[in-house]
Amino acid sequence: MPREMPESSARSRVCNVLVIGAGAAGLRAAIAATQAGSQVLVVGKRDRRDAHTVLAAGGINAVLGTRDPQDTWEQHFADTLREGYLLGHPRVVEIMAREAPDAVRELAAWGCRFATLEDGRLDQRFFGAHKYRRTCYAGDYTGRPILYTLASKTQELGIPVIEDQYVRACSLPMASVLAPMGSTSYPASAPSSKPTPSSWRPGATRGCGVAAHRAATRTMARACTWRSRPVAA
Repeated sequence: MPREMPESSARSRVCNVLVIGAGAAGLRAAIAATQAGSQVLVVGKRDRRDAHTVLAAGGINAVLGTRDPQDTWEQHFADTLREGYLLGHPRVVEIMAREAPDAVRELAAWGCRFATLEDGRLDQRFFGAHKYRRTCYAGDYTGRPILYTLASKTQELGIPVIEDQYVRACSLPMASVLAPMGSTSYPASAPSSKPTPSSWRPGATRGCGVAAHRAATRTMARACTWRSRPVAA
């Protein structure tokens, strides 16, 4: 009689957008792809409500003009590019500065509990290299309500998230990006960064997702300066 083969532990999931990383960047990318009509799968090495984003403290920056109405996206762009020692891609920094206000208002509309003024407008404070007060915040734990808000939104949209899975390699040939299904991968894991006691934990910011994507596609665009805290972004 033939010997019985052990049951395989392999699992198959079909998607045309694979998001590696379940932090704020990954979940927001998954939401956008889903709303655009794609079938999305997110893979993260921690619980979706315990991704590294929860340790982000200072706030999120956008030109809302709550405190300083003379602020402009151009000034936000200049502050970010200069503080990044001109290493950031100018076009990407411009998109960030232009679109940040709508992105922050969207988070607030989805239920993110930013600090507000008595009239209900989002409060803003100075942070890092900013010329004007443009940082929206939630105490000193802004990343947590942002991540919780995005996690709730992904659940609302029915986006599958595989948690507690460490991605070491991604077998995605370049040709698959042009396949009929439009398959692609989106590396949304944190880049490697200099450890600081309040914004880093072992195993969380090793750049593994970025490395897996680079190994699979041999390409990686530099969108911004990689650092633990981009003080003007």
